[in-house]
Amino acid sequence: MQTGRRMGERRHMSETKPDRRFKLIVATTVLLFGAPAKPAERITAFDVLDKFAATQQKLSSLSIQFEDSYASTVKLPGRKPSAEIHRAGLFRFDRTRYAVMDRSWGDIDPSGKFIQKEDSGLRSDLWDGERFVQYSCGRTNLGLVFLRRTEDPGRVQRTFSRSNAASLMGYFHGSDNRIDSEFRTAKSISLRESLEDVAGSRCYVIDAVTDHGTYTVWIDPQHGYNIAKGEVHRTWKRKDLIYDHGPMMKGDEILSSLANVRFEKIGDVWVPMEADIQTTRNMPRGYYSRFKQHHKRTEVIVDPDHDKLRSFIPDHIKDGAKVYIVGIPHSVNYTWKKGELIPNIDDGKNKGQVPMSGKKGSEIRR
Repeated sequence: MQTGRRMGERRHMSETKPDRRFKLIVATTVLLFGAPAKPAERITAFDVLDKFAATQQKLSSLSIQFEDSYASTVKLPGRKPSAEIHRAGLFRFDRTRYAVMDRSWGDIDPSGKFIQKEDSGLRSDLWDGERFVQYSCGRTNLGLVFLRRTEDPGRVQRTFSRSNAASLMGYFHGSDNRIDSEFRTAKSISLRESLEDVAGSRCYVIDAVTDHGTYTVWIDPQHGYNIAKGEVHRTWKRKDLIYDHGPMMKGDEILSSLANVRFEKIGDVWVPMEADIQTTRNMPRGYYSRFKQHHKRTEVIVDPDHDKLRSFIPDHIKDGAKVYIVGIPHSVNYTWKKGELIPNIDDGKNKGQVPMSGKKGSEIRR
């Protein structure tokens, strides 16, 4: 019996020795060389989009001075076959407010007359968090003001998504959604296996098919995961949507592109400063339109002091401009004077009509 126990014990010991030796070898290896590395997780399209969105968050409060040049060729009834337009202005915004003010010249007169820069008029659009203030005036007149107090989140959104060079912020022509939002509901989305070169930078490339078309965007990790290049194709054959207008009409096709983006580092964030933007639209009956835009930001301030700059105060409006309040008959109007609305009471129609705060000459300036 004792012999049997000893034999059993020897058998048990002989079966465990190799296992102990193996553990000793593994422990020694880990001690000398460290634990084996885990396989790196493969980056996804949504990982890249998250980094893009993080940069846009850093750029959510800006003051931008810009210059634009447009060239167009069209074949449309009643339209000049070619046109040249220039624009210069100021665009300021934060997370809840915006103000854009610009002058345009060139082929902008319906009569066909070429407007010189020195004869250009002023146009502005402002949302101060409580009311919309739209203003336009010529070089020699006092202009018109339209006030709208009703909050319209869609209008605020469209100011960004349809602004000039909106594709630099991720809004491509035809959709009011930024790409990180548009792609979340894509019918299909993929990240190409290899990075591709764009102007010397190795970029991630995302392909996506959405309700608003087929997208390809090149995201540049060397420049803050901003968009270095982009293309969007829309066609009636896929029943693609254009903004909120519904499916494209039969025979309609649009190609939009962003290219030649130049970046500058301002503080600790990369900012797109210059780019070429094109939109080509082919329509039924052989009609077409082709627009080329060169956009240049001449000055960008990140996280400016908007209160100090008076960014969202409409003190650029000329005294004497006629003011209309949306929702009130146009027979009831006011005159702008030092930020106050003065009722025009020449025939009694305005009597008793008091806007905004409920007192005569109600002030809309802070």
